Order: sequence, then C-alpha cells, then structure tokens
Amino acid sequence: MLSRLLDLLRACWGPRPGRDGPAGSDFSGRQDGLLWYKDSGRHVSGEFSMAVVQANNLLEDQCQLESGPLSSLESGPHGTFVGVYDGHGGPETSKYINDHLFQHIKRFTSEQQSMSADVIRRAFQATEDGFISLVTRQWLLKPQIAAVGSCCLIGIVSGGTLYVANLGDSRVVLGRAVKATREVLAVQLSAEHNASIESVRQELRSLHPDDPQIVVLKHNVWRVKGIIQVSRSIGDVYLKRAEFNREPLLAKFRLRDPIRKPILSAEPAITVQPLMPQDKFLIFASDGLWEHLSNQEAVDIVKNHPRNGSARRLVKTALQEAAKKREMRYSDLKKIDRGVRRHFHDDITVIVLYLDSNLIIKASLGVRVPPVSIRGGGAGIRRRSGKEKKLTEEEERELLDALRNVGDCGKESKVLEIDLDDQSFELGELRENSSKPASGSYPPPSSLSSKDTISIQSKSKIVGDNGRMESGSHSQTLGSDSANYKSVSLAIKGFIKATRVLWVKQGEQQQQKKRVDSLVKELDRRVPESKLLDIKHRDLIDKLMKKVEVEKVKHQECMKKTQRVTLEGFRIGLLGVFESLTVFCKDSVNLYEKILMCNEKVKVTIETEGKSSRLTG
Repeated sequence: MLSRLLDLLRACWGPRPGRDGPAGSDFSGRQDGLLWYKDSGRHVSGEFSMAVVQANNLLEDQCQLESGPLSSLESGPHGTFVGVYDGHGGPETSKYINDHLFQHIKRFTSEQQSMSADVIRRAFQATEDGFISLVTRQWLLKPQIAAVGSCCLIGIVSGGTLYVANLGDSRVVLGRAVKATREVLAVQLSAEHNASIESVRQELRSLHPDDPQIVVLKHNVWRVKGIIQVSRSIGDVYLKRAEFNREPLLAKFRLRDPIRKPILSAEPAITVQPLMPQDKFLIFASDGLWEHLSNQEAVDIVKNHPRNGSARRLVKTALQEAAKKREMRYSDLKKIDRGVRRHFHDDITVIVLYLDSNLIIKASLGVRVPPVSIRGGGAGIRRRSGKEKKLTEEEERELLDALRNVGDCGKESKVLEIDLDDQSFELGELRENSSKPASGSYPPPSSLSSKDTISIQSKSKIVGDNGRMESGSHSQTLGSDSANYKSVSLAIKGFIKATRVLWVKQGEQQQQKKRVDSLVKELDRRVPESKLLDIKHRDLIDKLMKKVEVEKVKHQECMKKTQRVTLEGFRIGLLGVFESLTVFCKDSVNLYEKILMCNEKVKVTIETEGKSSRLTG
C-alpha cells in the first residue's frame, strides 16, 4: 500500500515524459537575465537547440517544439512541429497562436488521417478565426487588442517530407551540404511578407488598385498604409474588419478611410519538399536575428561549432553585431534592461533543428520515440541577481536598531528615526489626550512611569461605635511589575511610526517610478522610426538612455529599502506589540488575583471587627 502511495506521489511531482522530458534532464530550459535557452534536446528526427532573448517590456516572441504524434489518432502521422511566432503591438496574439495552432494541426490531421498543405491552411484559418472571436468578446473592455498581431512561421518534418508555412517576415533557412566542396550552403525556404520587398509592394498595389496610399515610404521604411511593415499576419483585425476600425480604438491606429476589403491577409505561403540526405539542419528564427546576420553567416556559425548551444550562439552573435552597430561593447549591451533594450535590437527567437537521415527513415517506417513538448521563452520573468547591491552592514545595523525601538518597552518613549542614504525621517509623537482623568478612575497608560505603583483602594462600609454606617478604607499597594500599561502604549505607538516610515518610503518609490516612466516615454518619442541616425542625434539618445539607466538603478534601490522597512518594521514592530500585550495580560491576571486577595482581607477585617463590636456590646 505504501509503495503504491509513493508511486502516486512520484507521478504527481516527478517530471512528466513528453512535457518535462526524462528524469534528471533540464528540459524546461534555463534563464540568464533576459536570455532563455535550451542548449540541446532530442526530437523524432535528430537533435535541436532553442534560445530566446527579450528586448521589449513584454516578451512578444513565442515559440514551441512538438515532437511525436501529429494527430490525436494512434495510427496517425508522427514527426516534429516547430513554431516561431513574432508578435507586434503586444504578446496576446503570439500567445494565442502558441496555445491553439498546433492543436488545430492535430485536429485536421486526424480528420484527413494524413499531413498536407490543406491541413496547415485550415489550421491557420481556424487560428485566425479564433483570435478574431477573442477580439470580438474583449473589444469593449480592451479595444487595443484589435491592434495586436503576430507573424507566424512553422515547419513540420513528417514521413521524410518538410512542410513550411509562413505569415510575415520570420524566416527558415536550410543548411545543405555540398559534397564536392564540403561546404554547407544556406537555402532560404520561406517566403517573407514585408513591404520592404518590391514584390510584396507590387502584390499590395495589385490587390488594392484604387488605393494610392496602400504602401507608404515613411522615415525611409516602407509600410502598409504607413503603419505596419508586414503584409500578412494573424490578428491585426483593425486592418481586416471595418467594425474594429473605430472608437474606442486609439486614433493613431484608426484609418481615415473606411475599410472596404481586408488590407492584411492571413493566407500563409506554404511549401512542401522532400528531405535529402545532404540536408543537415534547419534554422527557424524571427526577424530579430536576420536583421544582424545573413543566411550564410548563420549557417556557417551552426556548421563550424558544436551542436550543443547552437541557438544561443546565434543569438549571442546577433547581439554582438547589434552592439557593434551602436559602437558599444557587448558586455554593456547586456546590462541594458528590457524596454530600453528595444532601441538596440528586437526580441530574437532561434530554433535550430538538426536532421538525421537515418532517424527520418526510421520514423517514416513507424519507429516510435517518446514525445517531446517544449515552449521557449520566459525571459519576461525577472529573477533576483546575486550581484544586486545590498545595504551596508552599518546601514542595516542602524535600521534594525531603530526598528527595535518599536518593541523596546522598558525605555522612555522616543521619536522613531530611520536614516537611509543620509535621508532622515523624523516622525513626531502622536497627540495624546492631555485631559486629566475623572476622580476615582485609573490614570491613562501614557501618564505612568516604570517606577509608578498602582494603589487599589477597597472602600467598605462598617458599623461604628455609634451604630451608624461609617466609611472606612483599606488600601493595598501593588508593586511596579504591574505597570505595563505604558509598555503596550509605547509598542503600539512605535508600530504606528514604523508604518508611517513605510508610507514615506512607498511615496518615494512611486515618485522615482514616475520619473523612470517619464524618461522612457521621452526616449520613445525622440527615437525616430528610421534606423539611420546621425551622430548628433545618436549622442543625444545615448545620453538619455544613460539617464534612464541611472534613474532605474535609483528606483531599484528605493524598492529594496521599502522592502527592508516593510519586513523589519512589521516583524519587529508586531513582535514588540505582542510581547508587551502578553506581559500586560499576565500582569493583569496577577493584578486581578491581588485585588481578589485584597477583597478577601477586607471581608475578614469586616467580619472580625463586627464580631468584636458584638462582643463588646
């Protein structure tokens, strides 16, 4: 029974074959700052390597690799599916494709019981229709989702055949060996849909002969309607459906003229070709890579280095080229945070798929291998770096000492003062009720000192010698251990002061964040859409970016100090309150018991005096 329970627990918490890979493997990839990578893994037809680096505030690139069944039927085709989805305007569309496209591929493959170009075309259309339905549902609450879209590049290796489908300007390049020269030549397999290509502009003009502004040269960049560079995509429904080209969509996205026919298309360019023994590997990448590397340069890098880490090596080379173009060091580029990094390069996604002809033959003959499913990315998750600057030991000691005053119940009340970075926060005393207590009531806790004693007078009425009821008093003085009213008061006041310090620090943090956001907006406004900057403009932008980085460092410091005050203030402050309350309650019980003892003594005294008076009478 115990062994079965342990097996169940292993199944729940252990790695899942096909999703997390075999036990002990690092299948989910690794994170290094803004870079996510999976250096090596195995698929049905060979090995693979993946890497993604983030530049935007939100990672807009998505990618996936699925190896194993390509349909929901056991007898259906097997193979490897690769998808690279380069989003623009936000991550919503690329994430939607990542969640739905492959499932549509499997569904239509099951219906036809085979892989084909028609299956891929129907899957693309189903994904487009699904996202339009999502936009329709969210339109009133989130109108900007109509201006979000994504390029979509996929490759499928199945039965010795390679299927490639593309929307937008991502690219897949084949590395093909040439026996005669022992070289590996680059062969581009995907057709791109970017207005910078003359054939694409001609296609748009032929589809929209009545619109002279269908393509516009803006800041030396050709754009569709002067807005977007790609001519085909999933999403961007504000350029496909007239009902979304209106308010509440922002004016900068809306077209002046009504849309009579879709401006952008979701029809993929599909190629189908058999794989040859000389076909060695495929490089799938978003345009962020191809902006800095040519097809042949990328192929040479993969060919001349070990397979392990090939995708990460391509990303690093592209980043080095980006730094070189801006006349800066690669190490300095890596220090630039997301958002600002977008001014130097785009999000970059790379998947290198190695092709083993023997494994391809075995797979076509029905040999099955464990399935693999992995999604790249995760660069948007920021992890704490061990290199982050911490408070000095002296600052930390002063902070802790100041905060411990919150729970220091045996000392005189002090003004809580915390000094952080030579900024002194002095919090005044809380206003106290200065009115004197009513006659016969206890003094307020704040009026007691640690040396005060509490005198409890028990008044009773006794019979005097003259037979009248006379008022007498019996007093009992209690020790100073019961004077913990002040302790509780000081502890609560100290905790309130710590809370007010936290409030001040949070206000500073918010102000610093506003300064950073303001500078980032100014930077976005000043950087032109053209990539060709003169030296004077470039120096101005570089100075502004350095200022942004300085302000971001200050914001990070404010956040750390606020966190420190929060943790230490609440931990030590509340501890002092609870400790003083515990002592107070204990002493209150003792006080109550002493009062009872006083009353008992008073009763005994009364009874004794009564008996004495009766005996005397």
